Order: sequence, then structure tokens, then C-alpha cells
Amino acid sequence: MSAVPAITVKVLSGGMAGLMKEFRDREQVLIGRDPDADVRLHPTEDAMAGRRHARLFWNGEQWRIESLHERGLFAAGTVQPAECAVRDGVVYRLGASGPEFRISILDAAVQATTRFEAGDAGTLTPLRRAEFHTAELRESVRRESRRAVRWVPAALAGVAILCAAGLLWLRGSGGNAGVSAAEIRERFRSSVFRAAVTVRFRCIHPDVGQDDFARYWVEHGSAFVVAVAGEWTYALTNHHVFGGPVRPETGGSAIRVRQLAQRLLERWPLDWPAFAAKLAEFEGMRAAAGSDRTKLGEIDDAYRAYLAEVAESCEFDANDADWRQIVVAGEFVRADVLDELPAQDVVLFRFRTPGSPPLPAPLRVLTEADGAVLGGRTVHILGYPSVGDLPLKRSADARTGAPDVASGVLSNIKRDDQHGGVSIQSSAPINSGNSGGPLFDDRGEVIGINTWGPSKADAEGVSYSIGLRDAVSLLTGRGLSLTRP
Repeated sequence: MSAVPAITVKVLSGGMAGLMKEFRDREQVLIGRDPDADVRLHPTEDAMAGRRHARLFWNGEQWRIESLHERGLFAAGTVQPAECAVRDGVVYRLGASGPEFRISILDAAVQATTRFEAGDAGTLTPLRRAEFHTAELRESVRRESRRAVRWVPAALAGVAILCAAGLLWLRGSGGNAGVSAAEIRERFRSSVFRAAVTVRFRCIHPDVGQDDFARYWVEHGSAFVVAVAGEWTYALTNHHVFGGPVRPETGGSAIRVRQLAQRLLERWPLDWPAFAAKLAEFEGMRAAAGSDRTKLGEIDDAYRAYLAEVAESCEFDANDADWRQIVVAGEFVRADVLDELPAQDVVLFRFRTPGSPPLPAPLRVLTEADGAVLGGRTVHILGYPSVGDLPLKRSADARTGAPDVASGVLSNIKRDDQHGGVSIQSSAPINSGNSGGPLFDDRGEVIGINTWGPSKADAEGVSYSIGLRDAVSLLTGRGLSLTRP
């Protein structure tokens, strides 16, 4: 058996961005929000990561990484196998929109599957740092060589794009500049809904005093209508929106009550004076402790023990089947999921058609070749964005407001057979609440499902939407009549 190479894990985004841990003589490293995780993520700001999301382990020959959560692992925007070899220097993401981290294998005798990527080499040993920069230089030379060879066909392609774009502009609607963001919002404001993962919850601890069940939402995104057939309205959203943390297990019960209750309590609005006073007391103790790590650790232990005590008195509706809902006309309405494609991040669901049937959005399936024509065109997103980490809210807080619209420029369409045929890159700002909402082109046609936006480690202004190939297949497979461009 080979000696275990030392590794470092550096968190690049999320609530624990900047955290770096080195592991020597260890054969297993757990990453997640669990208090016992070796690389512990923020319990609330990293809500898209699982409590035990990923595991690094040494199999005797090489370091490997295993996904332990249904949201999976991503690298370079591509979902990774359930278990694969660790690649040195690669940036991994927990789920499609969770925190990112980089793994570096420090020892000189690293496994044969490693490779380097441009980035921060400051934590490497001198020998590894030299190897790192040599690899960066080699890659830079290759990149510049390819660029020099390609400039002539690229210039010709640019001329072709301009010509094609000009023809389309002249052909479309008598040469107008396209549908504006305001027109998109006005036309489809009744067709885009807030999608929420909810739970029925109550607490009978004397410091909280809530003794009646009430519905609370813990995650949210957006969804949009694609077909109306009689009493049913059909809509699409992302799987990671409706594949949330309170999925009922066998028998209709929620995940373990104490774990979920403690998570809710950590994000709770301070509605009850005694509970709020107790939390304020802990905050005062932390402030008085200053930088004394020993005292801060004792205070945090006492804080968690208090939350655990309160959580013991919390209960959930064990037979609640309405945990996935959307907001229609200010009321929560049950969403009946018909088809789920976790790998493609797509969910098709239906709900009862309201009194005023919403307008289905026209759908357009793009291919990689469309990038040459649509590149540089304006696109619009419509949805319910959240700012930062979404605080836990009572259901009444989610019943007001119209969807927001934001615009950007389509920059690239890449072939992606896993995610709807293509991945659409644009500068339209996708925040967490926009996930699952529609991406419109400048003709008012939906060309994608908004999926994830830039993290702190990404280039500013780069967001991604998935194509509609697989979503449309679900709809036509059920015999639904779609609105075509």
C-alpha cells in the first residue's frame, strides 16, 4: 500500500470562503454542514450543501472523492460521477449552486491522475509550487499557440455572425429592436410563480411558546407555466428547487425531527420575547469574550446545547404531503410533481388552474449552432430573486410581490447532452431565488431554465441556464399542447 499523500482543502465560496485545512496521515475527510465534518461549512449560508455532502478517501493507491448527497458534485459546470479520482487543483462545487472548494495534493509522489489548474499556488511546497507554475506556463504557451492559428477563421466567422444577425434583425417584426424587459414582465407576470419547499412545524418549549402547527418555508426558487389543459396547469422548475431538504421519507415522515428543528431554529425570526432574549444573551457573551478562543468555544457549545434543548420540543406534521408548493394569487397551492430528472436538473409538475388561467410561455429548443446567431443578443430572466441567504419565513411573508425582471447579453451556447442539450451562458444576473425561472430571448420566447449564477470565485456577470430539449420531451410525452414560437 502506498503512503497517504497529504492534501489541503480550500473553500472558495459560500459562508466559509477562505477556510483552508491540511490533512496529513488521514485516509478520510468529510465535507459538509454537519458539526462533525472535517471541513465544516456554514450551517445557514451554505444551505445548498448537504450536512454530509462529500467524502474524500484514500483507497490505498489514490485519493478519491464520493458524493453522499442527492445534489451531487460538479466540476467546470459538469456533474461528476458518484465516485471518481481526485484531480489535483480542480475546483469542485457541492450541487449545482453550492459552495466551491479546491483540493491540492501536496506530496511529490502524487497519483497519476492529477493535473494543475491556474489559481492560488501560495500554499504549496516549494517543489510543488515550481511544478505548478511550470504547468501554468506550459498551458499558457499552448493557449497562445492555438489562438495564433485560429485568428483567421475566427475573423471570418465573426463576419458571418454579423451578417446573419443583420438578416435576422431585418426579418424580425419589421426590424424592431426586440421585446423589452418591461414588456416581458407585463406579459408573463402571471405565468411565473414562487416555488417553495415548506414544512408544518410547531414548538412547545416555554421560551418559544408556539403550540399550533404552522407552515414555514425553508427553500425557494421560481417556476413558469408551459401548458394549460382543463383543470390542470403544467409548469417547470429546477430539480434542486423542489428536491429540497425536507423530502419526506418512507411513511410520509420528514427527515429526523431534531436535526431539521435545530436548523430551523438557527435561522428563526425572533418572534418570541423569551427566545429572542436568550439568543441576545449569547450574542452578548460572545462580544464580551472578544478573541478568547477558549471562551468562544464554550459559549458556542452552550448555544448549540440550548438549541438542541429547544429542538427536542419541536414537532412536525408526520403526514404532510404538501411540502412542495407554489404561490398563486397570494395563496400557497400544492404542486404535484409528475416527472423528475435529477441529473438534468428539471422537474415537471402540475397544479389546479386558477380562476384566471395563466398564459403559457412559448418554448424554443436551441442547439449549439444557434450560438453563432444569438451571441450578443439581449436576454431577460423573470423570477423571484433572493439577496444573500434566504431567511426562514412564515408562509404569509411569501404571498406578496410580483416577479422581478433582469436583462443581460447571451455570450455562448455550448453543447451539453446532460443538461437539456445545451448550456446557455449569459450576463443576466441569476440569484438563488431565480433558479427554475425562465430565460427569455429578445422575441419573448423561453430558451432556457435559469440554473445558477456566479459565485465569489467566478468571473463577475457569468450565469448559466439549461436548454429545453429534455423538458419539452417530458411535455410532449404526456400529450400536452405547447405554445410554439
